[in-house]
Amino acid sequence: GMFHGAADASLARLQVPGTRAIRALPGGLGYWYLGLMGLTAALWALAPAAALGLFLVLTAWHWGSGDLPARGLALRSAAGLGRGLLVLGCALRVGGSEAVELFEALGVGAVSVSGVTAAGKLACAAAAGLTLLAVGASPPEEERSRGARVHWAVESVLLAVVLSALPVYAGLALYYGAFHSLRHLAVLGGLWRDHLGRVARGAARRREAVASLAIPLLVTLVILALAPGLAIAGGAPGVETMAVVFQALAVLTTPHAFATALIVRESRCIPSPGVVAQSAAGHGLRGRLAVRADGR
Repeated sequence: GMFHGAADASLARLQVPGTRAIRALPGGLGYWYLGLMGLTAALWALAPAAALGLFLVLTAWHWGSGDLPARGLALRSAAGLGRGLLVLGCALRVGGSEAVELFEALGVGAVSVSGVTAAGKLACAAAAGLTLLAVGASPPEEERSRGARVHWAVESVLLAVVLSALPVYAGLALYYGAFHSLRHLAVLGGLWRDHLGRVARGAARRREAVASLAIPLLVTLVILALAPGLAIAGGAPGVETMAVVFQALAVLTTPHAFATALIVRESRCIPSPGVVAQSAAGHGLRGRLAVRADGR
């Protein structure tokens, strides 16, 4: 699932809806990426407990906001936070002992298994409440909105069942690689297709986009090819190795979540071509068109 973040570099260079805010960043996306990565690494070195807490909150928010698009700040916040808490809550509830070992290896200090398990159960309960709130508050005026409400509910139940049945690391890896990463790319693909059609799809095939994705994807494929042999030769990775991987993911996730938030925030304010065409025809505008940010 790691290569989906490589799309950030491509989006920063392509004229795609939702990326104007990224291109407007002082110094470009690269400087912000390096800066946020450096700040995240420094926080882990100086205050690991605070870094862990902030990263768990960031992960819940990033997974939820990216995986459950919704209209309106309140509805989007409830749906997104509910989804993120569902994933993390199931992981903590199922893998309390593994989480304690990992947290201690990260330098957080003594943590009780019962406390972690209780936190997981509380997160699952909060996720259920927020999901029900989001499903009930979803605007019912469109057939698509009604379908989305059912989809959210069914998807959340299925995820809870799968994540509760699998070992903690397997469940998180499955969600991250086979769900979050693929949906992230699918949403971006749908965004390009809805708003720019053939032009955007042609831009997405430009060589800089391919180059940005090719190297991380190649590295991922090499690791996948070598992983079984390395696992057999060296055994399962120890908790210290998992701690290093965890911190590396935290350093990479922080700027990625920042870039994704900018894309999602701006893209929600872009009207579809059909709305623009109908507005222009209805008002008889020529040469200049004024459209509200919400597309109405």
